[in-house]
Amino acid sequence: MVDSPSSVFSLLSRRIWLALAAILLLITISSPSVSAIRTQTTAKRVPGLSSLFAFKHAEALSLGIQDLSLPPFISDIDEEDANDLKVGATKEKSPYGPHTFTQPLDHFHNTTKATFKQRFWISLKHYDPNSTSPTPVYVVDGGETSGANRIPFLENGILDILAEATGGISIVLEHRYYGTSKPRLRDIGNKTYWDVDALRWLTNEQALEDSARFMRHVKLPGIASVSAQSNLTADKTPWIYIGGSYAGARAAHMRVLYPDIVFGAISTSGVSAAIDSFPQYYYPIARGADPACTQAIQAAVGAFDAIAVPAHHGTSKVSQKKKEDALRTLFHAKDIDWDDLANLLSSQLGYFQALNWDPAVSSPGWAQFCDVMTNKTAIKSPVLTSSSSSKRDLSRLSRLAVVQESFARSSVPSLRAELERAFSTSSHDEKNDDNELPDELFRLASYVRANLIEPCLRSGATLRQCFSTKGEEAWKDFVRAPKLSSSKAWMYQVCTQWGYFQGSAPKQISISNMPDSDPHKRIHPHFEGPEQRPMILTDTTADDAGRLTASGLFDDRSRSTAFSPGPQLVSSLLTLSYTSSYCPEAYPPTSISPGVPDRPDINEINRLGAFNVGLVPVDSASSSHKGGLDRLAIINGQFDPWRPATPHSEEFAGGGARSDTLMRPFKLIPNCWHHCDQNGLSSEDRKAGKEPERIRKIHEEEVEFVQAWLERWGK
Repeated sequence: MVDSPSSVFSLLSRRIWLALAAILLLITISSPSVSAIRTQTTAKRVPGLSSLFAFKHAEALSLGIQDLSLPPFISDIDEEDANDLKVGATKEKSPYGPHTFTQPLDHFHNTTKATFKQRFWISLKHYDPNSTSPTPVYVVDGGETSGANRIPFLENGILDILAEATGGISIVLEHRYYGTSKPRLRDIGNKTYWDVDALRWLTNEQALEDSARFMRHVKLPGIASVSAQSNLTADKTPWIYIGGSYAGARAAHMRVLYPDIVFGAISTSGVSAAIDSFPQYYYPIARGADPACTQAIQAAVGAFDAIAVPAHHGTSKVSQKKKEDALRTLFHAKDIDWDDLANLLSSQLGYFQALNWDPAVSSPGWAQFCDVMTNKTAIKSPVLTSSSSSKRDLSRLSRLAVVQESFARSSVPSLRAELERAFSTSSHDEKNDDNELPDELFRLASYVRANLIEPCLRSGATLRQCFSTKGEEAWKDFVRAPKLSSSKAWMYQVCTQWGYFQGSAPKQISISNMPDSDPHKRIHPHFEGPEQRPMILTDTTADDAGRLTASGLFDDRSRSTAFSPGPQLVSSLLTLSYTSSYCPEAYPPTSISPGVPDRPDINEINRLGAFNVGLVPVDSASSSHKGGLDRLAIINGQFDPWRPATPHSEEFAGGGARSDTLMRPFKLIPNCWHHCDQNGLSSEDRKAGKEPERIRKIHEEEVEFVQAWLERWGK
């Protein structure tokens, strides 16, 4: 979700990419050798941010810039964009492959005879063909990015650690419709671009069957045919499925649906609960960040909303218009709708998901942004002055956004005074303290102007061209692009099955629209699921609003999260209708297809267990477990923005009410973020004790429980 570790869409034009290139570069590179691993460490708004116009947190969301409210989990820069930006993306060719395995495009319904070649990469460096013990095969799911971006896991990280400890084989398996694992357009109709007809086989069900079929039938290259271990398919040797973020949910689903061939699974930051409206993405940010920073963000957002979303109590239209004009002048944003501007303000939050324990992988963006927001020596309006302290502040911003000049050319040198005059409700000249704008709003404005507004205008585009999320014209290039980007593929999955639209949190508990007339018996209106048993509250407090029934699923009455108030890190203009509005625009109907549904079918995902994945039975011919599944590990980071969609959710699963055992590991890594156990140091550095204690501990525990699992093989 993905990758990543907030929340996810202007993808509309090449110009916006040029405008955002600098910030994306900082997120995606710091060391070429870790550039591919880096795509795992943020997400999914992955799937790290949530902007409708920046489609990529480049590190976030797998599922992971939440940046700009991108679609969840977006974690990679699309291959073609990476080349254009010269970010040093991992080369497709490597000693490990790629190899291919032919898959039918439709496993179930015989709607097409088309096939595609699914790519995979394999490492045999720890494989011993003379071993008398069964050889474990570890598969890392590529998730919502090119599988080539996962190649570094074959060399360092938990995949290599487990293979080294057990003499195993490591595989990276690319997901359908990502990288080059996709059908040819000419094989699925006379098409020139990827519309909803061409994408209709991109479903969770079809992609899971790809993995199962691969495990049953693949002939692994490099294994001598005369070897006693030449047949290493899943019925002959233990296969363990591994994934993080969106791919982590898939790892859990593989163990649930195919227990006969998936001997074990490790789900890291696995977003096993699909959620339509997902303001909870921001809750771990508020918990895990420096309180001074989150308070500053909320102060700035509150001041913005006080003008952009006015109550109009006793405010004349003339006075309100003056305030709105003054605010637009501050942001240099007269040519953009209020909700699109509000979306811009959320762009930096995805940096939090990009944090990692390894400095070579972690993004510096969050610390730099918080430094801007909390710097007590900053000029009130640094974008408008030329003092030495302002230059120092702008220098810090420049390193982040590659902005080389100050904003001294801005036309109003006394903007702060003008703004506060517009706010004054007094007819006298004296200052009205109640109407003073907080410094935090000016700091946020300087950040947004330096990183987003000015680069857009410098490119020759208008703000509407760069950042508008509305209308057919805004999405024309995206819809008709001849190449299928990872962003377009993942957004389609978001709109059809997964949700995770990251909008504003409610400011107070609401029990409106509840079906029960008794105010002490309310049904939580959040999820769909197999049993759909309601959560009965003893009262209507915030604490009770976060509890689950045994099934881990809620009755779906309004599909909102109005029952769960939270931190105000983004503007209240980011409603569910706004954050999901790109779906019908980006995936319009065709002559034979109605387009994407009005709301994603999250029930298709949540029937597999949601927060209680692995504990509740599912309706599947191949999976009839009762009482829970052994050998399914659930691992999360304490402050992962995607934690609320996992079995460790504090909002919906009591923080994770499960026992932690060798057969059913359930682990929460303290002071950690999005699938932060997956990357790792070299074997030499690990042996030299260079891993942080909490990471050394989780890696050792993963080796311990996997070794315990393997002892059960054949028993």
